[in-house]
Amino acid sequence: MKQNTLKLRLKSLDCKMLDQSCERIVIAAKMTKIIGPIVLPVIGEPRVYKRMIEFINPASSLIEKLMHLELPYGVEIAIKQDSAD
Repeated sequence: MKQNTLKLRLKSLDCKMLDQSCERIVIAAKMTKIIGPIVLPVIGEPRVYKRMIEFINPASSLIEKLMHLELPYGVEIAIKQDSAD
């Protein structure tokens, strides 16, 4: 079965703010199969905290919700969409 995935990578210097942002994203995507948030290794000085959330077969409405979701200043997000053709 072909699956489309949407991967979000979040990073921040503030761990609490990052976890709150992940929680907001998971709540916004309540009807989608989610893997994560996965804690990624902390790197460097100053400490950069990272999380990854993966959505399996996301609806286009989810992508719209994520684009309009307000995240705190200091949380960076990268979105990557993979389609299995």
